[in-house]
Amino acid sequence: ANRAIFADNVRAIRDADIVVAVCDGADADSGTAWEMGFAHALGKPVYAIRSDFRMAGACERVNLMLEESAVFVRSIGDLLQAMRAPLPAGMEPPP
Repeated sequence: ANRAIFADNVRAIRDADIVVAVCDGADADSGTAWEMGFAHALGKPVYAIRSDFRMAGACERVNLMLEESAVFVRSIGDLLQAMRAPLPAGMEPPP
């Protein structure tokens, strides 16, 4: 059962145009972090919602690797606005 869930998840990320993750909590869920990294490695735009006020470091809202590979927002409204804007430099999907 676990192998099938993993394969379905990988297939869904490969088929997705974008990935939206929820990264609330003291630290991002390890499975969510893997999915974000996999999507980023595939060149998919990754957006993440973090409404949690806690910081992961002096300057980061989450782990540095996640923060640098996704567009982070604080609400659904911010997410919708970010999705209408051009992606930041270096996050554009490959041609």
